[in-house]
Amino acid sequence: MQDSTLSMAGLGQIQIRTEPPGAVAFLDNEKVGITPLVVPFVRSGVGHNLRVETENYYPAEQMVMVSDSFMVTATAGIGTYL
Repeated sequence: MQDSTLSMAGLGQIQIRTEPPGAVAFLDNEKVGITPLVVPFVRSGVGHNLRVETENYYPAEQMVMVSDSFMVTATAGIGTYL
């Protein structure tokens, strides 16, 4: 039986900021919210695909690595204006 207590071991957070703000953020192809935002409980030790999209701009994409119990900040300039 697994313990249902959530531990920070193996988890971290990603703070996502964009310029301009208000972009839709996807982490590993799952919508996580509108920037700026903090995504808690992200599995650490593996790369995560971060994509941000907003109207009238090309999407921006990058790989993000999270460490146990730490917050990493990902700042993305949305791609070129369409």
